[in-house]
Amino acid sequence: HLRTLDDGKVTLLLRDGSEIRVLEKTQLHLVRKAERTLTPSGSLQITLYHGTLSAWFRQRSAHHQLTTPALSIESGKAEFQVQATKSRTSVVVAANSVRVRNRASTLLLKTGSRIYRAKVNDKLFRTVNPVPHALHLKLVVPLKIQKLTTDTPLEFWVNLVRRGRNDPVDRPGLIRLSTNYYGLDLPELVTLKRDGKAVVRGTLKPPHPEDRLFNGKVVIRAATDNLGLFGVERGTLGFTIPASD
Repeated sequence: HLRTLDDGKVTLLLRDGSEIRVLEKTQLHLVRKAERTLTPSGSLQITLYHGTLSAWFRQRSAHHQLTTPALSIESGKAEFQVQATKSRTSVVVAANSVRVRNRASTLLLKTGSRIYRAKVNDKLFRTVNPVPHALHLKLVVPLKIQKLTTDTPLEFWVNLVRRGRNDPVDRPGLIRLSTNYYGLDLPELVTLKRDGKAVVRGTLKPPHPEDRLFNGKVVIRAATDNLGLFGVERGTLGFTIPASD
């Protein structure tokens, strides 16, 4: 049995790589099922009585059963994510399928399907969103570089495209940036505002004069923190700079 206080935060790491985070004022009950054959993490019955939970279950995990105030979720060895509060629950399935129930209906969610902020009395088929949200990257000013000889400032937008929704972003979380080019200095993490946007500033440095492998193509990748933003596809931004002579 787990209870967090007003300022408490707890992260549970299961042996199979699954992760459960609970925030302040949360009460969670976990029971390990008695089975002859168990995965390294064991099969769990998880009940959220009240509070806030974010969980990411790996595909190789056991048949976990998660009950929130709004839904009951049976995993069936799927890879899926859950975000739950006292009144709403969201689920996105990355692999295999999960069965979701509430007072009004039962629904089988397959790979790529998601439900968003479902309530206990919602008709679940009406909450399914088959088109995922995604991160979109765009240069603030187009790059026009004939020859890169000095450090050049770079500025681009990161925008969370929420298809079919225009409400503020709950708990925007962190965006993790990476690039294939060693000469691009970027912040490793940026935070989206509640409008789902952020401006990122970096510095583009010339390629090493002895580098004969770099072909001039630069790619920036943006991904959400695993549990910070929910069910969001990664974004990329690509452009070309002059390679070494």
